[in-house]
Parts: sequence; structure tokens; C-alpha cells
Amino acid sequence: MNVALPYRPPRGHRWAAWAIAVLLGLWACTAMAEVPAPFALPAHTLREASLAAHTSYLVDPEGSLRIEDVRKQTVLGSFKQAHGPVDLMGSRAAVWFVIRLRQTEFNGDWALALPYTNIQQIEYYGPINQDGRALQDSVLSGSERPFSTRPLGTEIFAQRLQLELPGEYTVYVRMVSLTSRSVEFKLWDLASFYRSEQDKRLFDGLCYGIMLALLFYNFTLWLVFRDRNYGLYVAAGLIAAATIFSFNGHASRYLLPELAILADRLNTIMPALWISVSAIFAYSFLDMTRYAPRAGRTVMLIALISLASVILGVMGELSVAQRFNEIVSLSGTVFVTYAAIRAWQQGFGPARLYLLGQLVLFASVFVAVLSNWGLPVPRIIVDNAMQIGVSIETLVFALALSSRIRLLNRQQQELTLRARTLEVASATDPLTGVLNRAGFSTQAQELLVNERRRTLVMIDLDKFKPINDHYGHAAGDATLVEVARRLRAQVRPGDLVARLGGDEFALLFSEPNDKETLTAICQRLLGAISHPIDYQGQTFSVGLSMGLASHPEDGKDLATLLHAADMALYQVKRSGRGNFAFFDQLTGLQQS
Repeated sequence: MNVALPYRPPRGHRWAAWAIAVLLGLWACTAMAEVPAPFALPAHTLREASLAAHTSYLVDPEGSLRIEDVRKQTVLGSFKQAHGPVDLMGSRAAVWFVIRLRQTEFNGDWALALPYTNIQQIEYYGPINQDGRALQDSVLSGSERPFSTRPLGTEIFAQRLQLELPGEYTVYVRMVSLTSRSVEFKLWDLASFYRSEQDKRLFDGLCYGIMLALLFYNFTLWLVFRDRNYGLYVAAGLIAAATIFSFNGHASRYLLPELAILADRLNTIMPALWISVSAIFAYSFLDMTRYAPRAGRTVMLIALISLASVILGVMGELSVAQRFNEIVSLSGTVFVTYAAIRAWQQGFGPARLYLLGQLVLFASVFVAVLSNWGLPVPRIIVDNAMQIGVSIETLVFALALSSRIRLLNRQQQELTLRARTLEVASATDPLTGVLNRAGFSTQAQELLVNERRRTLVMIDLDKFKPINDHYGHAAGDATLVEVARRLRAQVRPGDLVARLGGDEFALLFSEPNDKETLTAICQRLLGAISHPIDYQGQTFSVGLSMGLASHPEDGKDLATLLHAADMALYQVKRSGRGNFAFFDQLTGLQQS
């Protein structure tokens, strides 16, 4: 009897079919993952819910797409899922957003908000229900248009969504931003949104009051003392307050509601003026011609360069001006901070308060820059960091000015004594009594100001780690103290001996030495350090590895000399410890 057997494809074909099925499944999952799920609107009060997971976007480089084009299925398939804030790098390209919502109750009243005051163009379309019908007229707004075009009349951009029935809805948003932005839509219950905006205005008013009160007080002091630092402080403070006023959108709302383009450009012009005047104030207050002349020249150059952003802002090149402001402000902060540290190290006490105020402001500016660059920063911090920073800086700078006046009234002898005490304390290694890295750097720079020959020696202890491991850190500390004592005993009074950190030391000979003399000195150092060290009944020994570099042949500044000597030291470590090597700039490393 013939029995019809079911057809079984060859085993290889079955595996191929399974593979294709798996790939198709993965593709389907990926495709489905790119379609954001609608955001479920709750029945209770909603405060600032992120819509990032329910938003997709499409970059339109030519800015030619219209709402009719975007709603076509072929175009919607090109949208990308926004897994977080979407970065707008600042160009004339348009970016389309699609936001999907699902309301579960009747009569919802919501605010779709962006926490920015200066997006140049923004258009809202929708909400659109499941039948494809728009429930509200489209809205065209932006910081290039009069303030009256903003749907909810708030400084930030927000659109009201009135949804009477449960169901799924879609909102389309077209945006053009000439300045960098990290966009993330937030949804609020409308009543909660208005309460939040009211709280923000109260907070802004408090900050404005603090700044203006301090500025008026210091303006009075300027009239009394006629000190130019008070005048510069008041000028910088007024421009800072005007900058915050512009950033908060209050210039657009209260001063220039019909001149939106000018109000928008103030967001780059005012920060540039602020940077320039603040740099001049820092130069004068910190007396950079005395304490940090090189940094001072750079700071004054920054004050001049920052005015280029004013020109760019007037011309409407907002993207370039914003980047310029960010780079100039961050670099200027670095140089001003360095100058403040230098002044502080040299005994100028008010520099400490200045440095504190500068660091607070730097932190607030850095937060704003990070947000513009697309890094995740909590919105409440971004919204308030700048004006909090400026308010605290204004207060701290006022205290710094008072401190400066008191300091200038002291007797010169007391000031000199205090400066010397601070300098010695900050330049000495507390364990060994020799110079620390900062003190060595300061004094070495004084020896390297001319073309006279100097020699730098980098020293690394051999067999030091076993002492720490077997006998404890107290024994290690005793070893370092003894090594420092022996090093000082082998050099002249004018030579510098420093502990750079750990078991690393450095010598800088103040007088010229030829290679033969240096060789003899190094051999003497090897012999002196190799003698056993007694510690609490224990005896142990360490050795030296040394790298030598000469000024000005191997380097004209300390950083270059340290690098050259370190390379020579590395050669010694590779070829065998307990020796020394010279760095030769022409032929590389030559083992001594």
C-alpha cells in the first residue's frame, strides 16, 4: 500500500528558512521600536512630564517641507525616534517633530512647552485626532516674531492643547534655531504650568532685586572712594543683569515686544559686552600687571576679541556669535582663574573671594554651555543656574571689593610679611622640608628667566616600594626625610631641591656646570643615597635613578625641561636602575 508522506525540505533549506524568519522578526521589532508609543495623559494634575520617549524627529536641511508633506506616510517613515533631548546645532535647517499623545479622560487642558526664550522660528500644527482632523489652527511664533504671537503669552514657548474626548492625538512642530539647543518637549497640566511660571517670575524678581540693591550700594561706594574697581564692578553688574533679563525673555516681553529681532540678538550682544567688561574688571581688581602679567595680557586681549561677538550679533550671525561667546567666556575664565590663584599665592587676600565668585559664575555658565551642547542637565538647574550664579557672584565680588579696600589701608610692612609667610607655607613640602611642586615651579621660573646654563635633574628612588610594603608608611616617610636631607647636603645653597610627589625628587642647579662636573655630582649623589638608613632597629637601603636636562639647550621653560629630564629618566629605568642619563636634544638619549 502506498502511503503519501508529507514533504520535508532538505535540512539545509530548513535552517535557511529559520534564519530568514529570525531576521524578519528582528527587523520587525526594530521597525516597531522606531515608532514611539503615545504618551498616556493622566486624569490627575501633571507637572513637567518629558515627552522624549514619545517624540520622533526629522531634519529638513533645505527647510522645504510643509505640513502636507510631513503627514504623508512616505515622509513619516523617515522620522527617527528621539530617545532623549534632540540636539539642534544652530543652523538654518528646519527640524520637524511628531509627538503622539493618548488621553484617557474627557476635557483635558494641557501645555506643550519648550524651556527656551529664543528659538527663532517655531510652528505648531494640531492636535490632530485619529480621523486626521486638526482640532486647532496652526500657530506660527518664534523669537523673530512679535511677542504677541506666543500662544500662552509666556517667555518660554508653549502651546495649549485642549482635548475634549479620550483618544489618540498627534502634534507636529516645525522648528528653526540659529543657536545651539538641546530640545526636549515637556507636557504640563495647564493650571500647573501657569503656577510654575508665576513661581519663576517671583524667583526672577528676587534675583533682580538682590543684584540691583548690591549695585546701588557699590555705586554709592564708588562715589565715596572714586576707586575705578567699584566703577567697573557696577558696569559689569549692570550688563550682567541686562544679560539675565534678556535670557529670561523679559526684554522681549517688556522692553521690545514688537522689535523681536533686536530682542533676539541681545542674547548674543549682551553676553559679549559682559565678557569684555568683566575681563577689564578682573584685570584691574587682581592687579594682573603685578601678580600675573602674562595672563593679564591675555585677559585684555579676550576683552577686545569678545567685542567681535557684538558685531556678529548685530549682523544676525547668532550661531557663530553664540559659539564665539562660549569659547571666549570659558577660555577667559581659565586665564582669570589662573591670575586669581597667582595673586592669592603672592599674598593678595581679596583674590580668594574673587576666585570664589568666579568659580560660582563659571559653574553656572558651564551648566548653560553643557545644556547647549546637548548634555543632560536637569532643566530646573539650567533655568536658574545663570541668575543664581550672577546673584552670588555680585554678592561675593562686593565682599571682595570691601576686602580689597581694607587690605590697601594696611601698612606695607604688614602686607609684605603676610605675603612672605603665605609664600613660604605654600611652597614647602610638609614632610621633608624641601620645596613642593608649586614652590619648585615658582622658584625655577625665576632661575630660568635668562639664557644662562642651568641643569635640571629628575630623581626617582629605587627599591622604595618594598620599604613601604614591608615596614609601613612611617618607615617610608622616614626614608623620604633622610633622602631629602642627604640631597640638600650634596648641593650648594642656591640650588633648588624639591619633592614633586611620592618618591620623586628634582634638583635645579643655580650655577653652570659642564658635563664632567655634572657626572661627578651624580656619582656623588648615588654614593650618598646608597648608604644604609637606620629606622627603629631596622636597616634598609634605596638607590637613585636620574635623568638630566640642560637649559636652554634642552628646553627654555620648566615644562619642557621636566619633559626632557623625564625622558632621560625613563631611559635609565629601561636600561637598568641605579644610574643616570643625559638628554641630548639633537641625538636623542645618550646613556652616561
